[in-house]
Amino acid sequence: MIRKNNFTVALSPDLRLEQALKNAGIEDVATVEKLTVAGTLSGEDFRYIREKMGKTLQTLDMGNASIENNRIERRCFLLCTGLTAVTIPDSVVEIGERAFDCCYGLKSFAIPDSVVEIGKGAFYCCESLTSIVISDSVIKIRKAAFVGTGLASDNIPTDKN
Repeated sequence: MIRKNNFTVALSPDLRLEQALKNAGIEDVATVEKLTVAGTLSGEDFRYIREKMGKTLQTLDMGNASIENNRIERRCFLLCTGLTAVTIPDSVVEIGERAFDCCYGLKSFAIPDSVVEIGKGAFYCCESLTSIVISDSVIKIRKAAFVGTGLASDNIPTDKN
């Protein structure tokens, strides 16, 4: 049996991620390795990703989506150990405190020009993170944003308070 493990879903105010995946015929969300999302993601959607897909989802592309409040909330992806790549929308202005806490598999990350703040410990213990692109638009990098990453010390941005 060939298993399709790459999915694209479009969300709406009346259609949240859990139901969109069910509508796509996905019986076991732990089989989803790559997910592309359009529409607006809510806190409920992020909790679902974290609790039901965090260990197995490898690639999350939200580049064509929007996020409530235009921020990646505090501990949004806590212990999403399966994630190796995440694309966030250009509308995001803040990556919250410990947003990617213990995403051990995260390898590289590009922060869009819209982001102005990276929260305290945002990438805490992302030990596989060896490449990060941060634009000049970032004016605040809180303490310990990159503690426990695989970034070479000369590639770790200094705190901007």
